[in-house]
Amino acid sequence: MHYKLKNISPYQQICLPTELGERLGQMSEDEIKILLYIHIYCSRRSSDSFEDGDIFAELERYGYDQKTVKSALAYLRGADLLEQHQARKRSPAKERAYYTNDQLSSAVDESKDFASLREYTERKLGKLLNTQELATLYSFTDSMRFTPDVIMLVTEYCVGENKSSLRYIEKMLSDLANKQLTSYEAVEAHISNIKEYSSLEGRIKLLCGFGSRALTKKEAGILNRWMNEKLSFERITEAYEQNVNAIKEPSLAYMDKILSSPSSLDSPKHGTAGASQKSFDAEDFFRAAVSKSRSEK
Repeated sequence: MHYKLKNISPYQQICLPTELGERLGQMSEDEIKILLYIHIYCSRRSSDSFEDGDIFAELERYGYDQKTVKSALAYLRGADLLEQHQARKRSPAKERAYYTNDQLSSAVDESKDFASLREYTERKLGKLLNTQELATLYSFTDSMRFTPDVIMLVTEYCVGENKSSLRYIEKMLSDLANKQLTSYEAVEAHISNIKEYSSLEGRIKLLCGFGSRALTKKEAGILNRWMNEKLSFERITEAYEQNVNAIKEPSLAYMDKILSSPSSLDSPKHGTAGASQKSFDAEDFFRAAVSKSRSEK
């Protein structure tokens, strides 16, 4: 279940609602502490909302069982200090799975694969995973059903892209699940395509002087098509030169028109010969020479 705090400060400061003063006499010690912790939890993340499963996992470390936290959340909602909130759907699971400390300990102790995955992830991210992060990592294998080698492959890629965050890894795995790319081979091919596109995008931006601006959706579509058609960069460069000579300003749409026109295929430099060009055939040449010699006699 997803909740949203009321009157939270956006500046990572704890901002308690004035209504709390009217409720203090009616609230138990646990309810006050849990509300205070929720405000701290949200302020650290510059957020005004949270999942109850995340809070269960966090407060379990302080000796609060799920029943006590659920009871406190129900009271806070009734006291108008908290409201139930419609969260954006998570993919592929609609809600984050909740795991107790005992479940996580068993996963680490009883599964050599998960223990190795945890060790690998901590080494790559350069830190020890806390309880919540360990639960997230476990959900990759338990809820999302990815094998450890796929998770390691995705982690390796994300860290290489300076995205050393478990949340970013989770986002990429979720995207792969939505695209039904779950095998090692499929994920490896997908990452290879991402790298190829990124490399081409960087070269095109440099060529056209686009700087750091993001490509538009239409431009990205053009780039994807060029990549799928295996166009050489030499050919793209020639289209760029024709583009600049014609309209001065570089335009991927204009370059695409040049590359799509039949005349752009006529030059042997592009690797595709036009209809007017024929390949040299030694046998035909020999026959023609003998025929000519006989006719002269």
